[in-house]
Amino acid sequence: MDERRSGAALTGLVVGALVALGFAIIISLLPASIFLETRWRAVVYLVCALAAPPTVWFLQAIARWRHLDQRETFIWGAAGAMTFDGTAIGFAHQLYGQTGQSAGLGGVRADLRLRQPDHRGPTHARAGGSRKLT
Repeated sequence: MDERRSGAALTGLVVGALVALGFAIIISLLPASIFLETRWRAVVYLVCALAAPPTVWFLQAIARWRHLDQRETFIWGAAGAMTFDGTAIGFAHQLYGQTGQSAGLGGVRADLRLRQPDHRGPTHARAGGSRKLT
């Protein structure tokens, strides 16, 4: 890997991890109810969507400042953020400041519904209709 590509990789990984750490700290300051109540969860999704473009612009600005490829720096930044987030959720979920039902959300975790028991009864919907579970 040439020097410029390795610079983009290292810069992206470090900046991505730092951005993820910043969001983790912000999340730790929020009450758990924001992640558990449907109406507030929708607001959190909206805020996350609105925070995405400034985060990309931030990474692009750093890449321009360091004379690195912007796209490659962004890709490595996303990898750094996902690596940090996955590691923190697995090993230091208390970093997010949540306990109980909302522990380990790591931002807004869409798979929260998968962790809850199915209260629909003994049948479930399928693409071809529903069938009785035995």
